[in-house]
Amino acid sequence: GKLSQTNWAIEDISVYKNLLKGEIPAEVSELPELRVLDLRNNLIHGTVPTEFGKMTQLINLNLDENKLTGAIPPTIGNMANVRYFRMCCNSLNGTIPSTISGMKKVWIFSLFNNILTGTV
Repeated sequence: GKLSQTNWAIEDISVYKNLLKGEIPAEVSELPELRVLDLRNNLIHGTVPTEFGKMTQLINLNLDENKLTGAIPPTIGNMANVRYFRMCCNSLNGTIPSTISGMKKVWIFSLFNNILTGTV
């Protein structure tokens, strides 16, 4: 079933350094208690879901070293409590959204080794 049909109080999803394939389900953004989403070092492909902007409670997002493509959605600026924002070593393209100014608590913002363009 879908994650939204559960009453789970999941705070941490850490499944890094596996061989997970597929796309990130947008439904993960519907977990109201989620503070950590660590999917680094897998084989995850597709785009970063625009629904990630709903995860205002998230503190740590790590999508490093996957096979993600496409643009970084502007909705990420809604992630007001994120402190660790990592998406390096993918194939993300386009520009860094100006909406990142909404990330007032960010300590680490890492996007190196992608295909990003534009000005800083």
